[in-house]
Amino acid sequence: AGTHTKNGLINSKGCDSSATLPLTVNATTSSNNTLTICSTQLPYSWNGLTFTAAGTQTKNGLINSNGCDSSATLVLSVNSVSASNIFDTACSSYIWHNTTLTVSGTYNHIIINSVGCDSIITLHLIINPIPKVEIQDTFFVIQGQPIQLNNNISNGDFYKWSPGIYLNYDTIAEPICTPITTQKYFLSVSNIYGCNSTTKPIYVKTIKDDVLVNTFSPNGDGINDKWDLSSFARINGTSVKIFDRGGRIVYESRNLLKSWDGNRNGQPLPIGTYYYILEIPGNKNISGTVTILR
Repeated sequence: AGTHTKNGLINSKGCDSSATLPLTVNATTSSNNTLTICSTQLPYSWNGLTFTAAGTQTKNGLINSNGCDSSATLVLSVNSVSASNIFDTACSSYIWHNTTLTVSGTYNHIIINSVGCDSIITLHLIINPIPKVEIQDTFFVIQGQPIQLNNNISNGDFYKWSPGIYLNYDTIAEPICTPITTQKYFLSVSNIYGCNSTTKPIYVKTIKDDVLVNTFSPNGDGINDKWDLSSFARINGTSVKIFDRGGRIVYESRNLLKSWDGNRNGQPLPIGTYYYILEIPGNKNISGTVTILR
């Protein structure tokens, strides 16, 4: 670069001449660049070049701002995406990153790892069923008589009644209870998956058969006019049949809340002793005599 003069030239008229050139020289340029990307961004394009992995590539034949040749070099680093697997089981439901999962399956969650790339966490989840127990809240039974504690259980394998008093077994689904007083129980059910549930209180309430009086006087004086069987109405399905001495049915009913007034088809029965049978589902029948006085 500089000013250069050429003398001894001949111009167009045949005379001496000279020419001066002020010359400016612009430099070629080159650049070096570094870049870090995540593996999910591969292949990566840059200035017409394609990176399929980390490395260094140079692009030649570029023209810089002064119109001269230039080149550019890129040093590319690639960070990896990370992945992890979790295998887990749960009973009924599972909390996964503030989401409640109730179905077995594979679930993904993405966070940013320590090098700024995606970190994919995969959950392989199995939801196991919890036991379900359908059982009535209260059983009624004649004091000292057995009753089976029937229920409907699904997804259960192991059973525990607490307390075990009055039960033939306390580790079966439907034990036989022979109570002499009212008793409260809890039933815990679990399965082979380790899932469990416990029932609300279950009551077995006893009824004394000696609550039955054996005489009544349906004379309309308002005192002991009817034979009361309402204590036994609490045992669903209980019915009564009353017979005369000849074995003929004089009264029968499935509604024990309605007391017997000593009539047969609306007509008063004569003074005397009659025989009854109380048929109690799940219990031993009760039989005896009742006397009408007038």
